[in-house]
Amino acid sequence: MTNILFYIDTLKSGGAEKVLENLVNAMDSRRFAVTVATPFPEDRRGLAEHVTYRSLYPAKNLLTRYLYRLESALGIAARRLGAGFDLEVAYLECGPTKFLASSKSAAKKVAWVHCDLIRKADDPIAFAKKTAPWYAKYDRVVCVSQSVRDSFLRLYDHRFPADVLYNVNDEAEILRKADAFQPESSQVPTLCAVGRLSPEKNFLHLLRALPALVREGIPFRLQLIGEGEERSRLEEYIHRKNLGDCVQLLGWQENPYPYMKAADLIVCSSIYEGLSTVVTEALILGKPVVTTPCNGMDELLGSSEYGLIADPDDNGLHRALRRMLTEPQLRQRYAEAAARRGQEFRGTPLARKTEDFFTDLLEGT
Repeated sequence: MTNILFYIDTLKSGGAEKVLENLVNAMDSRRFAVTVATPFPEDRRGLAEHVTYRSLYPAKNLLTRYLYRLESALGIAARRLGAGFDLEVAYLECGPTKFLASSKSAAKKVAWVHCDLIRKADDPIAFAKKTAPWYAKYDRVVCVSQSVRDSFLRLYDHRFPADVLYNVNDEAEILRKADAFQPESSQVPTLCAVGRLSPEKNFLHLLRALPALVREGIPFRLQLIGEGEERSRLEEYIHRKNLGDCVQLLGWQENPYPYMKAADLIVCSSIYEGLSTVVTEALILGKPVVTTPCNGMDELLGSSEYGLIADPDDNGLHRALRRMLTEPQLRQRYAEAAARRGQEFRGTPLARKTEDFFTDLLEGT
């Protein structure tokens, strides 16, 4: 039995947190004893019964947050994880990677990277200088797409070995939740975008593509699902451009899948991604996709074979949306292509590949 620890900042809703749950839940409990750890207590409802959950501190308050910062700065917080693990995994860049770099108890350590670090960093050179000592403490780095790996290798001048493992999806859960309820129907085509209302998701770019559609007399409705620091900025733009009749900010939704299933089109407007969870879920649901040309999209969609990747210029997203909204046969063709492509992102085969990676790493092969 192999004992593996996964460390992450939180289990609350987010792309990395969700795919972590998918991975550990799908791992073979006969071969792997899996523990997930966070700094402070979290709701573990998304974890399967065979997965052990623990927090470093018994509660989250002023005292424990101070202790966490202090002990992390001193490099001793990782001792709270305990010993006995064959492998420790920092399942997110930055915080968890820095934290677990100080751990010395496991035989091997792996750092996961979910996004393009060059685009994420305000100053890539300074970021690389600051974080390189962390990655030097790890045996391997795992990137969630080839484009993320290429960026990682460029950032650190190929100093650290990196592999690509795609995120694990729970397609059965996605399909089950998609039928949980039926959203209110619309007489016009519905666009759906899902994600945190944060700068990298670039939802303002999506909104800026809409006034031209209105002027061109193209009917549509956009449902934007998510919450975050950009909400007030998006609301101001919607009000200023009189988009209130065609844009709905639905906030965070515990179950976004019925909205995605009912939509005519899924839209991704991100500046950068790792391997987009939302676009992968859209493929599993057999929904046509329009996306900006951010990381991982060519791996998911080919050269616009399984979804329409917009041109990189300022008006590219508008042109792509206009095509999809005015050509129903094109939407149907992409829906059929998406359903075929979605079959390749089933969770169990991807989980087995990840398990084999862990085994090979521990055996030194």
